[in-house]
Amino acid sequence: MSISTRTSTPPPTRDPAPTRDPAPTRAPGPTATPDQAPTLLRLATAGSVDDGKSTLVGRLLHDTRSVLADQLAAVEAVSRRRGWTGELADLALLTDGLRAEREQGITIDVAYRYFATANRSFILADCPGHVQYTRNTVTGASTADVVVVLVDARHGVVEQTRRHLAVVALLRVPHVVVALNKIDLVDDAEAVHRRVCAEVAELSARLGLADALVVPVSALLGDNVVERSARTGWYTGPTLLELLETLPPLNLAQEPFRMPVQLVLRPQHGALDPTLVDYRGYAGHVGSGTVRVGDEVVVSASGRRTTVVGIDVGGRGVPEAAAPLSATLRLADALDVARGDLLSAADEAPRPRQDAEVVLCWLAETPLVPGARVLVKHGTRTVRARADRLVSRLDVATLDHGPVERAGLNDLVRVELRLAEALPLEPTRCPARVDPSSSSTSTTGPPRGRDRRHGVAPVSPGLTLLGLDLRGRRVVAVGGGPVSARRVLDLAEDGAQVSVVAPELYPDLAAAVARRQVGWVPRPYAGPGDLAGAWLVHTATGQDRVDDRVAHDAAGSRIFCVRAGAPARGTARVPARGTVATQDGPLQVAVHAGGDPRRSVTARDAVLTHLGSGSVDLRARRPRRTGWVALVGAGPGDEQLVTARASALLAQADVVVTDRLVPRGLLARLPADVRVVDVGKTSGSHPVPQHEINQILVEEARAGRAVVRLKGGDPYVLGRGGEERLACEAAGVEVEVVPGISSAVAVPAAAGIPVTHRGLARGYTVVTGHDELPALPTGGDHTLVVLMGVATLRRTAALLVEHGRSPAMPVAVVESGCTPQQRVTVGTLADIADRAEAVGVASPAVVVVGDVVRLSHARTGAGTMPAGVLDLGGDVALGVRPSLRVGAVA
Repeated sequence: MSISTRTSTPPPTRDPAPTRDPAPTRAPGPTATPDQAPTLLRLATAGSVDDGKSTLVGRLLHDTRSVLADQLAAVEAVSRRRGWTGELADLALLTDGLRAEREQGITIDVAYRYFATANRSFILADCPGHVQYTRNTVTGASTADVVVVLVDARHGVVEQTRRHLAVVALLRVPHVVVALNKIDLVDDAEAVHRRVCAEVAELSARLGLADALVVPVSALLGDNVVERSARTGWYTGPTLLELLETLPPLNLAQEPFRMPVQLVLRPQHGALDPTLVDYRGYAGHVGSGTVRVGDEVVVSASGRRTTVVGIDVGGRGVPEAAAPLSATLRLADALDVARGDLLSAADEAPRPRQDAEVVLCWLAETPLVPGARVLVKHGTRTVRARADRLVSRLDVATLDHGPVERAGLNDLVRVELRLAEALPLEPTRCPARVDPSSSSTSTTGPPRGRDRRHGVAPVSPGLTLLGLDLRGRRVVAVGGGPVSARRVLDLAEDGAQVSVVAPELYPDLAAAVARRQVGWVPRPYAGPGDLAGAWLVHTATGQDRVDDRVAHDAAGSRIFCVRAGAPARGTARVPARGTVATQDGPLQVAVHAGGDPRRSVTARDAVLTHLGSGSVDLRARRPRRTGWVALVGAGPGDEQLVTARASALLAQADVVVTDRLVPRGLLARLPADVRVVDVGKTSGSHPVPQHEINQILVEEARAGRAVVRLKGGDPYVLGRGGEERLACEAAGVEVEVVPGISSAVAVPAAAGIPVTHRGLARGYTVVTGHDELPALPTGGDHTLVVLMGVATLRRTAALLVEHGRSPAMPVAVVESGCTPQQRVTVGTLADIADRAEAVGVASPAVVVVGDVVRLSHARTGAGTMPAGVLDLGGDVALGVRPSLRVGAVA
């Protein structure tokens, strides 16, 4: 590798060699003021072989006066010996430093050069163009702020151009510039420029690149490289250097703080400075963001939080450190932090995960196959991983994704990885994959998600999102493969009259034709006549020439066309669709993601999950003719125990009819305009009798309102939900029953009491304390759960003893179950009523009778409650959690 080093300041003025003319003088432009240091831009070149990358780099160095006189003289001498006839030396020799490179006239390794203008400093990486050296191109582009992709004007965009643009997209390079080189060697240069601009725009849209600017240049003659050329008067854009000087640099300091730990500094007694004996610092390179003294950070591996109490840079304390500075952080707590850990901003920390789907450029000679073991290097940490599945491979010729069984050298594949250890992967980082057997390195794009360099990409320009009613309307599908099958079946389900034009059919399509669900024209596409009368056309033949023709014919007939595999070439897009079921009808979701269907599906699923969570107000905004009623169980005590379906219905409610056992937090989350009707009952007090509750539900629904009857526990377990359902059905009101987590089982479980336990209790019975006890098994191996039994506890205990249960049988009374106020009182049938009265047991409470009470969380001074005879003497408090109040003694 040939490297010439220099400072970031502009080079000193040098006298030109006596045998050459001075470099041309640039037109004056904006320059950095004395108090503003020129910004740094990392630049890389790419392109196919012989496109002139090295010559372009040499021209940039020469025309910006960044070449030493003796170096230029040496290159001129070599050029003359090789018969070079140009006015200047062969400028490609300035970067082709390897002997093999000069002998073959190609670039093999990445050559780095440093130069500067008055406005900006540059680090330039000249990358090779051969396919076999794609790994070197990846190396050079991996840290670049901008990649200049060269295109030979005589050949246009070729396969290697597409491959390099795909790699640039994979690496999330912020800026792309296409240098249309050798523009002096084509006849109609302006037409060639327009054609390449159109091709590059289409490629950029399909790959998700930022808009790539095309600059027509001649690296050999210097046209539009540093100076504007008179030979391209039709081009009014900036020169290549002017564009590079004005591109905004990547500002990592404005992103969330991330710092991989490289070294733990702990000098102890080896410190020369005695004040550093107790020093403990964590050194690393600030990858992004800014950290300040007093900031709270989190350690990725453990999730532990701490505060930054000091920042050292170059042996002195500073108040803050920003990317890309190297720094040492001192933390408030002595945590287990080692090399490989990631320190992040506490409120924006990435979540460690073991599964990731990535797009990978395979750069090893040995093919990648499913099940292959690799090493994943992420920051300063390396972990083992397994390639679980190869999802698809990008065809660089068509930019379509197809099935793949193994990945070969330079393939771009989507891979599902399973990591041996969780890593804090996020879309802002590009880990590397290493073959452990050969140490060959591959590179990947970030895990799917937000792009840190471009932010959130806008919707494709000009794409209007509409919903089409295709019921009974003609739709033509050209192509009979699996892609057509999926789309055709969806369109048929939407009610469209679909006709497929294809010589052969995929089995699913053939079955649909046999069912007369779709029509079939068994031949290749014949022309615009096949599209007559269509409202929409979908083409997916797998042949670009045919699909482009269909799209062209559809546009000529003013018919919208979906061009599968190349969405930008069509006039319509098919989104990833989904439906959320609500009481007011289905809510449809459609997601477009710039032609990336897997990304669309991921986003759609996330949206559907969020809409179904109950955290979104999905109430109908237009008046209903008739409303509906949902009988919803709120669960026992803790508001987080409510079911997902219950949350979704609450988010749609206009009226909530509630009782006193419902967690108050559920009601607090309701929108302010939701009317809450409290019909709660207490022992001996029924302010709203049941027939009036039934009437409220029916009248509110008949008025067109969405009504949720919210009850504690499960409305169908010793509740009157059945009566309410029958009343609604009798009145013709639509009603849904959503069971809740029953307090009969959940509350004892919260106290550590299972209602059944192998070898201890084989069954259980749930009764209410309001009624006479039925005939029950008398042994402790059958658990009795009594709801609403506090007021009748003394009578219930006496009846159980009278009917054959032992007076020494354990009993637990669990008050306010599954809440922070939960309290457990333990006793026996002989004395539980006295104990409950002594501590003031009150409703709501669940009474549990049976040997399973011995398994409760209740503790004695000697440890867990004995499994034998229950000793209830002493004054040791019992409780489910240390923070909970307890009312029993054991």
